[in-house]
Amino acid sequence: MYSEKDLKPLDVKKHVIKRQDMYFGSKGASAEKICSAIAEGALILGCTHTEIAKLKDWWIVAGDKDWLKLDNHSKTYESNVFEGLCPFPEYGINAIRTEYFSNVFSSSLVTWDGEKAAVIKGNFNDFLSVIADYKKYKRIIGFKFEHVT
Repeated sequence: MYSEKDLKPLDVKKHVIKRQDMYFGSKGASAEKICSAIAEGALILGCTHTEIAKLKDWWIVAGDKDWLKLDNHSKTYESNVFEGLCPFPEYGINAIRTEYFSNVFSSSLVTWDGEKAAVIKGNFNDFLSVIADYKKYKRIIGFKFEHVT
C-alpha cells in the first residue's frame, strides 16, 4: 500500500525537459513550436494580430494587445505565467499556458510591455535594439532558444 510519505512533489521543470514529447511531439521542443503555441494563446486571449520572428539570436512573439495583462479565467498574468505550468481554461479542459516553455528552453528571456523591458532570465544586452521595429506592439516576448535534454 502507498501512504502519504511515498508521495514526492514533482519538479515541473525537470518533468517538462524529460517528457518533451508530451508537450511538443516526438521531436521535442523547438523555438518554432514554442512561439506558435504562445502566439495561438495570445490570439485566444484577445489579440487580433500576432507576429513571430527570429531576429539575430532572439525569437520573438509580438501581439497587438497585451495578452499578459488582459483579464482571463485563470488569473494568470505576467507575474506568474513564466514560473510554472498554469491552467488555460479559455483554450479547453486540461489546457496549459505555454509561456513557461520559453523560460525552460532559453538562456535569456525578456518581455516588453509597450513601454519597458523586464528581464525574466539571463540578460537583454541587444534585445531593445533587436526589437526596434516591433515596439509598436503592446506585448513582446523574446527568448534565446536553448535545447535542453
